[in-house]
Order: sequence, then structure tokens, then C-alpha cells
Amino acid sequence: MRRAAGTAGLALLTAGLYALGAKLTLTWFDSSGLGPGFFPAAGVTLAALTLTRRRRWPWILLAVGATELTIDLASGLGPTGSVGYALANTLEPLVGAALLRAAVRRPDLAGRRDLWTFVLCACVGGPLVGAVVAATTNTLDGGSRDWWLFAARWLLGDGLGVLLVGGAVLGWRSGDDTTRRRLRGPLGVALLVVCVLASLAVFRWDVVWLGYVLVLLLVAVAFLLGTRGVGLAGLAMATILGEASATGRIRVPDGVSEDATWFALNLLIGLVVVVALSLAAEIGEREESVRRRREAEDARRSAEVRAEAATERSRLLDAERQARARAELLQGVTARLSGLTTPAQIVAVIAELTAGALGSRTAVLAVPGPGGRLRALTAHGYDDAQRARLDVVLAGDRAVPLTAAYESGRFVCASGREQVLATFPAAGELPATFEAVAGVPVVVDGRAIGALGWGFVEARDFDDDFASLATAVGAQAGLALERGRLYEAQRRHTEHLTALQEVVALMAAATSTEAVLDAVLGHGLGAVSASSAVIRVVGPDGRFATAATRGRPMDPDLDETGKTVADAATPLADAVRTGEVVTLPSIADAYERYPEFAPVLAASEESTWAAVPFLSSTLQGGLALGFAGPQPFDAEQLSLLVTLGQVAGQSLGRAAAAEREHSIAVELQRSLLGRPDDVPGVEAATVYRPGTLELQFGGDWYDVIARPGGWAALVIGDVAGHSLAAAAAMGQLRSTLRALAPVVTDPAALVERLDDYVDQIDGAPMTSLFYAVLDPRSGALSYTCAGHPPPLVVPATGAPRFLDEGLAPLLGVPGIGARPTARTTLDPDDTLVLYTVGLVERRGKSLTVGLRTFAEHARAGVQSPVVEGVPVPLPGVCEHLTHALLTPDATDDTALLVVRLTGEEW
Repeated sequence: MRRAAGTAGLALLTAGLYALGAKLTLTWFDSSGLGPGFFPAAGVTLAALTLTRRRRWPWILLAVGATELTIDLASGLGPTGSVGYALANTLEPLVGAALLRAAVRRPDLAGRRDLWTFVLCACVGGPLVGAVVAATTNTLDGGSRDWWLFAARWLLGDGLGVLLVGGAVLGWRSGDDTTRRRLRGPLGVALLVVCVLASLAVFRWDVVWLGYVLVLLLVAVAFLLGTRGVGLAGLAMATILGEASATGRIRVPDGVSEDATWFALNLLIGLVVVVALSLAAEIGEREESVRRRREAEDARRSAEVRAEAATERSRLLDAERQARARAELLQGVTARLSGLTTPAQIVAVIAELTAGALGSRTAVLAVPGPGGRLRALTAHGYDDAQRARLDVVLAGDRAVPLTAAYESGRFVCASGREQVLATFPAAGELPATFEAVAGVPVVVDGRAIGALGWGFVEARDFDDDFASLATAVGAQAGLALERGRLYEAQRRHTEHLTALQEVVALMAAATSTEAVLDAVLGHGLGAVSASSAVIRVVGPDGRFATAATRGRPMDPDLDETGKTVADAATPLADAVRTGEVVTLPSIADAYERYPEFAPVLAASEESTWAAVPFLSSTLQGGLALGFAGPQPFDAEQLSLLVTLGQVAGQSLGRAAAAEREHSIAVELQRSLLGRPDDVPGVEAATVYRPGTLELQFGGDWYDVIARPGGWAALVIGDVAGHSLAAAAAMGQLRSTLRALAPVVTDPAALVERLDDYVDQIDGAPMTSLFYAVLDPRSGALSYTCAGHPPPLVVPATGAPRFLDEGLAPLLGVPGIGARPTARTTLDPDDTLVLYTVGLVERRGKSLTVGLRTFAEHARAGVQSPVVEGVPVPLPGVCEHLTHALLTPDATDDTALLVVRLTGEEW
């Protein structure tokens, strides 16, 4: 909306100025009827189009055309003439502005190129088009003037209008601010006033000789005020001349026509103004060129002054900057190194940081190796091949800056290739060519522990400041390396201690000798950094026996196996005899102390060994440990070894005692279970599996009882608890049931008798029982279940089935009434599986899932014979079930009874 309003305002302003110029031309310049001297309105339209965007041109031209049409109609012209002149006065500025803008985007009349483009395009090209249209309109409208004469007068009049008015407007926007300031100053105003007065004197007051002065004034204006002043002065002079000519103050010479006089005067004005503008442009360009050269010269001189000042300032600040840089380098090295702990980090940072700060191509940090000769820990700036060559040079103990600094304990340097080779003869063997080298010892507590060396590709001076800085860097590097060594030792100690604590916890939780040995070999070796181990115990006869090994075993002909502790001349025998750790830091120590046993150690893959006694009151023996690399065997490591041996011995002794006690308990448990009766026609297999070592007694039992008439009583029961009391209660119930089975025929009646008796037995009230009577000839089976998991019948083919009838609560539950007896028949190839809950119950899983899993494994065990047509033996069925369903860490004891009819006649 704002843009539209601006366009409309501009169009109205242009139309108003156009109307003013046109009216002034008709009423003032043309009072004599000879026609206007020039047409100012043409310059107004051309200037408006040149100074505005193209999108506004249609509105400006529409306003100008409408204004021209209105003026012409009001002046008495007919429609044809009015429309034709309106078209001529719109096409003329359109063509002139379009040509000018196409050639020059932003016209600057202070330049000759833009000035002559303006003259040709705007002052000639546009008016020429307008003249053609206007002359044609005049002819068509019945005008009295000849077409060529009319066109010539139009071309010259409108051309002058564009030159004077448009030139004055565009000239005001041209040039630099210098001429604008002059024009506004007293001199500029005075010159313009003098030009106006001279023009009045020549053209109005008939002082003809002042015409020469007027020309000189225009030249002065061109020199002092530029195109702006010439445009204004020319417009004033032409206006005065036009008015004088129109009012008859210009005399027409005898013999010269009025048209010729008109053409001569206007052409003279145009030529004078064009020449003056051209002169002003030429002068302006020269002044601009001089100004630019002066500015360039001033800039050059200023740049030279600044450069000299900068050079001097740089020279003055160079020493300060170098000192600051060295101080910052030392601070940076100290800060970076203080935040690092591991040797690998410290080594990498020392080389990289000093190389970048000192501007060296390479930086090498070397420390003495096992043979005392330097070896590179890091080589910044070297590739792998160059690093290998450097190691060869250092291994040869050649004269290079690193070895010189390390051996002398002071800063060394050389600058220039000749001096480098003269000072360090072996420098030519280094992997790279250097023009300058420097080295400094890495010092801790006054002793050199390594060396730092730098190589430079350009020669340089090594002053005292550099030497001091390098020496300080070496000292900081030594402190950092020592701190890293201590940190690494502390870290290893913490790791070993943590690992040893884990091993101690594992061995404390271990309940078997196998678990203790796994803990020692699987975790204990890492706790003491050992790579192999042999664990040997001393038997009752005083001879060594190998309990376990890890890594390469020793030669059986030369080790301690089969020898007594008193006779064996080995490190482990000495350790067991003395109760102290025996260490062998090297194979040389082994040959010196144990010449017969040393070949065994030499054949192993280790280089360091130790023998650790158990230090246990219940078990003699120890560990023979091998290490892949050198070991300090300091107080800290010896303490770890002693702790490992002590805990291992105590744990192995405790585990052995627990296993002996467990074996005794299992034998007692099995004696309480007794031996099932042999019943003709019935094959039975049994399994009893105790729980973990802590659960040494249980209440699970099974039984097969021969009854009168060849029948068999099948029993599976479970007294709750895992204690000696539960086992005793189980024994009493088993004995009572064996006494009742031959005299009580019905299973339910027998169990009811037990209900009355169970309250009299300590620990027996929470007892489950399955009791069945089987006829081997017919397969008839009658049974009752007192809170016990239902047995499973597995046919030779097809799906198994649970005996889930005859169910009732546990033994001794009051108020349950009569117990039920259920009956079924077993086929000759059926297998009956009776079990306790320990076989099917698992923590975190429902009993339903456990029973389903049990049925699947029972079917697989029974129906997967090795030989087609031959039933799987019942012991094989038992083994399959226990292997599939019982885990080594099962906490509950388990009883299993598997029965099958044999079809035997009796």
C-alpha cells in the first residue's frame, strides 16, 4: 500500500512539473509565435524516468500523457493533434530513458562516457523519435509548417529541454561532494549570480560584448563547480535567451530568416552547454585521477610508515614474545603433565607438546632398557620404518644427542649440518637429516632416568634461554614419569588386591575341592600376575601329589611328584619345609640354587618363578607359580603371594574336610533307606541324590516291599526338612510302613493307620506319601496319594499320564475323613516313575511347568531305546532323568523309584 502511494505521488508530482514547464513554454517562451526556444517539460519527464525504477514508468508516462492531452485540448487542438502530441511526449522520454539506462545503470554526468551517452541517448535519440511522431501528427492534423522544419524545431527544442533541465537534475546527482560544497559556498553562489547577470546583459539589455565574458564564465563554472554548476548556469542562460527571443528582444539580422535565427541561437546555446559540460567532465575526471593518485600516494606513505613502525614494534616485542612463549611452554608442559597419570599418556604428551612448542620436526623420549642402553619410548615425527632405524642406532650406543645428554647429564646442542656431524658423528645414521639438534637429560632427584631429543630441519641458534627451558622441560618430564611409575604401581597393587579379595571370596564360598582349585587357577593367578601354576598337596605318607595345573606342566621325571617333602630338592619343597615364599628372579638364580631342577624351569615358557606354601594347619602343600616377565618380588608382591597361599591352603583343607563329612552323611542316609525287596515279576531301579554339602541329611525315601501272594508295595515319601531329625523321622516312618504293609491290604487303610501314628514322631507331621500295591501278574495297581506329586506312567509308545486320582492331604492332617483308594492297570511295557518334589520343583518356576518338563524328559528316557525293540534299561531311565533335571547346585535332596513289569512267570 505504501509503495502504491509513493508511485502515485511521484506520478502526480511529475505531471505537475510537466504541466508547469509546458505552460511556461506556451505563455512565456512562445509569446512571439515563433515557437519555444526549448521545451523544459521534456527534461522533467526524462529526469523522472531516469531516476526511478522501471515498475513506476507506466504510471509516470500515463500521468504525463494525460497532462499533455489535457493541455492540448484546452489550447484548442483537435483530438488527432492532441493524441499525437501526447504520444510524442510519452514515447520520447521512454525511448531516451530506456536507451540511457541500458547503456549506463546509474548515469554520472561528471564522467565523459556517461555524459556523451546522455547526450546521444537522451538529448538526441529520444527527441528524434518524438520529432518524427510530432511532425507526422502536425502533417496529419493539417499544420502549416513543413514536416522537416517542424521535426527539426521539435528535435532541437526538446533536445535542449532534456539537455538543460534533465542535465541540471542529473548533474546535481553527479560528481563527488567537493563540487557540491563549492556550489553551496559563497564562490559558487557568486559565480551563478554573475552568470545570470551576464546573460541578462547580453540577451535582454543588449550588451553584446559581454557574450565573450559569458563564455569565460561558463568555463570558470566548469573548472570550479563541475557539471552541477554548468547544468544550472546553462539552464539559467537558456531560459533568459528563450524569453528574450520569444519577446522579440533578439534582433533578426537582415537577410536572415526567423527560423534560421531561431536555429542558430538555440544550436549555439546547446553547443556551448555541451562543450562546457564536456569540459567540466574532463576537468572532474582529471581532478579525480589526481585525487586518487594523491590518496594512493598518501596510502603508500602511510603504509610504509605503519610497516616501519610495525617492524620496529615487532623487533622490540620479539624478545618479550619469545620469553613469554618459553614461559608459557614450560607452564603448558607442567600443566599438561600434572593432569596425567598413566605412563603411556605422559610419554605421548611430552614428545608431542615439546615438538609443537619448540618448532622441531621430531621429538624423542628415550629411557634405558634392560642392557642399560637407551630405547625410544616415543618418537614424534617418525614413521614405523624410521622408528625401527632409530632403535638400531640407540641399541648400538652411538654418539647422538640422546646418548650424549643422558651420559653427560647436561644440555647438548649443535646448529648447522657440519657442526651437527662434527659434534655427534653418528647423527648421519639417524632416520632423518637435521640442520640443528638438541638434547637434554630427563632427571629425577639429580639422576638421569632418560633423555629428550629434538631435531630441526632448519639451522637455529640455541641461546641460554633455550637451554634453560629445555633443562626445565627435562626436569618436568622426569617428575611426570616418576609420578606415572608410582601411579602405575599403585594401580597394579589395587587391581591385584581387588582380584585377591575376589579370589578369597570365591574360595570362602566354595564347598568343594574342585571349586577351590578353579578359584585359585581361574582368578588367583591374575591377582598375582602369574601365567602358570602347579598346585601340589602332601599326602599322609609325606609325598607330593599334583592337585591341579594351569599352563605348561612340569617334567614329571624332575618335578616333586612322588617325592617326599624331606627328599625333594625343589623350590616348592623348600617353601613347604620353611613356610616361606621362595623366589627365583631369573634362570641363573634357578641354576645356582637348584641345579637339578633348573632344566625343568628352563623348558617352561616363563622367566621368573616363585613357590608359595599353603600355611594351613590342616593341609600341607603349596603353589609353584611361573611369571612371563620380570617381577619385583618386593614386600607388596610377597604379601600378596603369602595371602594367596594361606587362603588357598585353608580353603582346600576346609573343602576336603567338608567332602569327607558329606561322604559320611551320604553313607548314613543310604543306610537309613535300606535295600528294596526283590519281587518276582517286578523290575525296579532307585536313585537317591542328596542336596548341596550344607544339606547333609534329608527326609526323602523310596521302598519296594514284598507282600504275601506275590504282590509288591511301592512307596515314595518326603519328610519336610533337611536335618538329622528329618532323616530320623523318615527312618521311623519307613520301618512302620514296612511293618504294616504285609497285614493291611488296602492302601487307603494303611495310610490312615499312619495318620494316627505320625503325630508321635518328631519332625514327621509335614510328610507326603504315595503308597501303591501292584499285582505283577495282572498289572492291577491300587494306590493312594497323601499330598505327594502324582507318579507318571510312561507307555512304550504314546503320551505319558499322571496318576492324579486318590489324592488327599499330607499325613496327619486332622478331620479329612476317609482317604480314597484309586485303581488302574499297568500294561506289560509300561514304566511307572515315582519321585519326590526335588526332581520337579525349581525356584522361579511354577510346579505345573516343572511337571510338564519332567513328563517330556521321562518320555524321552523311556521311549528312546538304543536298540530297536529292546526297552531302555531302568538304570538308564534314572540316569537320563537325573542328568536332565538335577543341577550340580540343587539344594533339595531327591528320591526316584522306577518300576516296570517283567512278565516273569512265578
